[in-house]
Amino acid sequence: MKQSRCKAFQRKIICIATAASLLAVCGMAAASFRDIGVDFTCDYPLIGVQPLRMDGAIDIPDIFWVHEDIPAFPIEVVATLQGLTWTGMDIVAAKSLEGIATITTTVVAPRRTDTVTVLAIIEQQPVPPEDIPNNFTLDIFSRTPILEAYSEENIGTAVIGLEPGMTMEILARKADASIVFFVESDPTTGVFLVSCDANAGADLHLGTALIEGFDRIVPPVITPLALDFGTVASGLTSVDTVTVSNVGWTDLSIELVELIGGDAGNFMQTSDCVIVAAGGICEIEITYFATGDQTHSTHLGIMSNDLDQP
Repeated sequence: MKQSRCKAFQRKIICIATAASLLAVCGMAAASFRDIGVDFTCDYPLIGVQPLRMDGAIDIPDIFWVHEDIPAFPIEVVATLQGLTWTGMDIVAAKSLEGIATITTTVVAPRRTDTVTVLAIIEQQPVPPEDIPNNFTLDIFSRTPILEAYSEENIGTAVIGLEPGMTMEILARKADASIVFFVESDPTTGVFLVSCDANAGADLHLGTALIEGFDRIVPPVITPLALDFGTVASGLTSVDTVTVSNVGWTDLSIELVELIGGDAGNFMQTSDCVIVAAGGICEIEITYFATGDQTHSTHLGIMSNDLDQP
């Protein structure tokens, strides 16, 4: 008596999402970091209008595929607070800052425009000490919301940019972590508002992305990913089936199905997998031939015409 296993896999990169991950996307096109470098003029309580510089990057795919939701884009920027900003914090004895920045981006595609409001986190950060009374920085992190997928009427080029306005809701704390309250802060929370406008001539363009058509080939879905034939008496056979599903929007060409390595000689595969229409399936029948009293295993390799992950 003996046992056997046959594992089906694709020769492709596997994307794994853990419980802690914010985003995991399989099969997406390559992404590019689009640089952000904008000078703002900001209106603060107590000290009035002061300059602010924002530098960073937003990670945006080079291609958006129709019928696929547009994923969340990570945004990481550093806001350099300039002018009399440090002096204002010193006046109210603020030793740390935290809050939320509201940044707006636009994605202008053929016959569709998305305005995306992003609430970015400003984690608690120290105000520099008195012997460094000049510019200081705030780190700001966020992700854009997931957007509804494009359709065929949107195929073309999407232009991505920043809106010229930005606001920050800031909470200042003293050295003992108590909240700083002053005339222009909220009397209940202590939060105060900073309103910023991009300076004239600022480069708000973040680049472009292509919107590609519905004929994209995507990796097939293989189920199950493992077969367990259980215990089979020597000299007998057992049969099970692997299903290949085409979840793309055009024909999938299966170029090769083969048993790879291990005890491949104890297994045989037969299939009708050649051209799998969009939304269709094909089946691969695996026959196991039991010999002796040991466990046998092998792998089933499936190669397709998907360019990214064949």
